[in-house]
Amino acid sequence: MSRRLRPPVAALADVLLIRGRPGLLSPPLHHASGRPHSVAGNARTVRFAPSAPGQGGTFDELYALLDEDLRGTVLVLAGAESVVGAVWGQILSCAALRAGALAVVVAGSVRDIAEQRDSAVQVWACSEHTMGATGQARIAGIDETVRIADVTIAVGDQMVIDEGGVVCLHSDQAEDLLAQAQTYADAEARLLADLSAGVPLAQAYDHKRAARRQLDAWYVERGDVTDAR
Repeated sequence: MSRRLRPPVAALADVLLIRGRPGLLSPPLHHASGRPHSVAGNARTVRFAPSAPGQGGTFDELYALLDEDLRGTVLVLAGAESVVGAVWGQILSCAALRAGALAVVVAGSVRDIAEQRDSAVQVWACSEHTMGATGQARIAGIDETVRIADVTIAVGDQMVIDEGGVVCLHSDQAEDLLAQAQTYADAEARLLADLSAGVPLAQAYDHKRAARRQLDAWYVERGDVTDAR
């Protein structure tokens, strides 16, 4: 389900770094279109593959997916980084909006940026391309585990997006990571409040140091180890 999010993606990214686990998707993804706002939704995945010019297949499997009930989901399109042309644009965004999708992340190029500027469905992508990808790409899989940069994304993983970026939280870790990132974000809020009150930075930064010690102790207590997925 969609919900207003705290903590911010930046705090989640820091906790993923502390734990030594992949999950940060921006970069390579950046906000391309739609109104940026905080959303969290379960991943539905599409895997593209590049084709020789003129040899690409249709996108019928993607069209069929966009005719499903996608409420509470974030569409994850992978495998199009080397495709010449945009694999997503205004028409597909309109279909995603109708289906109830919260957002779309595209490891590849998108277009129709201006036309989608105020869309309720935000799109994050690697790049922009004026030309469509007709004949340049094919659908290689739907609802398969995919990879963007060093992040593996499975159907049902939680995609968290706000104005600062995109992260993927594996489904079996999401609640713990959200709680830990909230601890980290609260420490930053106290740090900023101290700065505003005139506390020296070196002293105010103790809030983040304490949060890091708390997280480290939590990992030791739980016997937490790096996830190799």
